[in-house]
Amino acid sequence: MDRYDVARLTIKSGLLAAKGCRNQELTLVFQQREKEIEVIERIYGRIKSAMTTLDADPTDKEANEMIGRFYCFTKEDWEKGTPFLALGSNEELARLAALDLKPPASLEDQATLADEWWDLAEKTKDSAKQLRRHAIDRYLAILPRMEGLARRKIENRIQSSEQWLSKDARYMGFPTFDGLPSLLDESEKYHDSKGDEFAFQIGACDAYIVIDLKRECYISRVEIQNRAVHDRMHNATMSFSNTYGERGEKVWTAPDNAKEWSISPAKLHKARYITIALNSTTDCYLHLKKVKVFGPQ
Repeated sequence: MDRYDVARLTIKSGLLAAKGCRNQELTLVFQQREKEIEVIERIYGRIKSAMTTLDADPTDKEANEMIGRFYCFTKEDWEKGTPFLALGSNEELARLAALDLKPPASLEDQATLADEWWDLAEKTKDSAKQLRRHAIDRYLAILPRMEGLARRKIENRIQSSEQWLSKDARYMGFPTFDGLPSLLDESEKYHDSKGDEFAFQIGACDAYIVIDLKRECYISRVEIQNRAVHDRMHNATMSFSNTYGERGEKVWTAPDNAKEWSISPAKLHKARYITIALNSTTDCYLHLKKVKVFGPQ
């Protein structure tokens, strides 16, 4: 059940607390969430009649279409919305949604299904971003098993839709020490004792960094560049979370001691905080030169 009354009260309390401690950044976050909830609640009010219609006739195509679009395109909750779209009045959407509910067995057919979602986004105006993100989610699920030109095609499509999310991100190293810069970008604002690059000189067990994107974003790729190849980077992990202080879901473990990685998670993630940790049982140092985060527009 969608409880927007509870959401509004929670956001209101958070907004008052943020204003009370004069945290401008957090105040802006809560104000944005307040606006988002207002929009979603207004749309939800219009689909209540459709829900009543489905109580009487679960096969009503127009009602299923309206509810499916609300969950998939407004809330981007495809798991909840896809069954409704599959029974909706839009024949192409219904066909693709039905295939999503029972995905093809072969890798080739799964790629074709992702292609069809992508193609639908290309010729749709009102929900193009949501459809493209869904196609990317499908692509990411099969990308590790793709090879050759087929893999390159998928990578090109994903990257063509991406924007640089971490350009203005804030990052923190733990255990902390004075002097960490606050920006992650490719400008001369990298700095440590060497001048044009940043590094985390953290000497402790379980050293880690947290990258704050300052808003929830859909993440499709992360590039990590280490200062040098070190044994300590083996088994380093990356996790995504929407709550500060929580590591959240682990999406990657370093497979080797390489100097750099380009990481595409197995699905599209919506997160604000990225944690990169060493997971060491002995004192060690985390020396990262560059981290760039990308996601679909």
